[in-house]
Amino acid sequence: MNKKIFKYNMILYYQLIVVYFVSMVIYILLKLQFSGFDWNKIIYDSVLYLFLILFVYVLISTFYYLLKKKEILINDNKIQIRSKFKTIEIPIEKIESIVIKREHKFHLSGFLRTIKIKYKNGKSKTSIIRPFDFENDEELLQEFFKLRELIQKKSEN
Repeated sequence: MNKKIFKYNMILYYQLIVVYFVSMVIYILLKLQFSGFDWNKIIYDSVLYLFLILFVYVLISTFYYLLKKKEILINDNKIQIRSKFKTIEIPIEKIESIVIKREHKFHLSGFLRTIKIKYKNGKSKTSIIRPFDFENDEELLQEFFKLRELIQKKSEN
């Protein structure tokens, strides 16, 4: 039984936390140096509040996605899109088509791609997956290419 798990990629959130925090610290240090170490000028600075708002926003969204634990599990007979709060199971025999397309005209390999999974049985509902949002995005994309070929072969027979 072939089972692959692809977890949500959190590296961008970690990098944003570090960049905003370091930028805020550098700004505070430069402001202190040029203001003669006057904390009142720092506390009432609107740019510092902007840094704080951005930092807190990224921190909250990082904790949210860590709590959510989003992942994709691809089995031989089904695809599961799971999070801590919700699980979507898609049996492979109930998939009508898998469309893999680029979002932009740039020829980047898999970077800005979307995967649309269309269901059978008259449901107009589709699931959309962005491989770049997950770890091992190239491997995830290759798995969906294999699944697309398998579904196309089954529909031809």
